Amino acid sequence: MINRIKCLKPIPKDNLIRYYKVTETLHETSFGKVHKVLKRNDESNKHFIIKEIPLRNADISHVNKEFINLRHIPENIGPKAHRLVETGGPKSRYQMLLDYEEGLDLYEYFDRFQNSSINIPKENVREIIFNILLKINTLNQHNFSHLDLKLENIILKKPDNSMVYPVKLIDFGSSYEFKGETLKNIDILIGTNYYSSPELNKKLITKKSDIWSLGVIAHVLLYYRYPYKEGITSYNYKYLKSSDMDIYDSKDFSCSSNKFVRDCLVFDWEKRPSPSQLLKHEWFKELL
Repeated sequence: MINRIKCLKPIPKDNLIRYYKVTETLHETSFGKVHKVLKRNDESNKHFIIKEIPLRNADISHVNKEFINLRHIPENIGPKAHRLVETGGPKSRYQMLLDYEEGLDLYEYFDRFQNSSINIPKENVREIIFNILLKINTLNQHNFSHLDLKLENIILKKPDNSMVYPVKLIDFGSSYEFKGETLKNIDILIGTNYYSSPELNKKLITKKSDIWSLGVIAHVLLYYRYPYKEGITSYNYKYLKSSDMDIYDSKDFSCSSNKFVRDCLVFDWEKRPSPSQLLKHEWFKELL
């Protein structure tokens, strides 16, 4: 059972750049930066991530929650969080030190095929989706949901002997720990347009919200488009209705893969299968 922190400690003042050298800025927007760094005066050559968020863009409870959740989830799910500090000064920002996850994010992997004449091998898609589902199931067993699963937040690790594409999940800023309840009303919209579940669009968190996102990811990898009609945009996605769905069905793909997508994209979350149920899906029978 995960130990819960009943009160949040004040974030200490410091600047992680004093101890780590930036080797590459991976992402930079008005909302913050993500740096790849090396520890100064350390010959191990081990990379870390420093995530920087200006105080003007940050909700302290949100930042603290991400740090605490990353400290509590199993290490094989996502990056380990080491430190959280506030730099202070006129341009003060929060800095979070995380393990660097070596690999390719799923969007980069998808984009390589999208820009070529070759489709992603169906067997690869099945392996990837199965391994993401394993992570979702483990999170559920520890009473967590990620709530912002998308191509960019999934890292494909180097293949090993047991799995073709082991995965790690990143960006737990929207994640939630269930404390006895099975659903939770929230005050703000979280997640990402085109991937967030219908109930999440109505500010309701459930343990099955990640399953909808997985269905969208599977649909994109299999059919190279989102499972919605053309009129759905980032502006009206939060009003998504069941009649807006357009799940592709192709004779070129196995019936079981298409059935898996449809099972994930059940509009009513109460009728949507759980991660443990989906692990027994016929699409994965050759992997079990």
